[in-house]
Amino acid sequence: MKSFKYAQMDYNSFYSTDSHVVQWFLSELGKKFPSLKIEETSKDLSGDIVRWSIRGLSGKDNEVRYWMHQQLCQMGWEPFAANGSYEIHFRAEVNN
Repeated sequence: MKSFKYAQMDYNSFYSTDSHVVQWFLSELGKKFPSLKIEETSKDLSGDIVRWSIRGLSGKDNEVRYWMHQQLCQMGWEPFAANGSYEIHFRAEVNN
């Protein structure tokens, strides 16, 4: 049976079952936008951040979302569902 990692992105938040990709995005966005403010995070049972919401993208919210979409697709994640124009669901197959 296939296994997948999951990610959900909406207007200003990101969630994933892969805490490494969550941390990577926070790190990269922090480099690009020093004014970035993390408004909220959620952690899993082992204490890893799995969800965040942000502000302080200097009016470049759409550009950041497109960049994040591009990065996820280049990492092998595929968009498989959307709810409106802002909420997009991604998955990446896990090789066991």
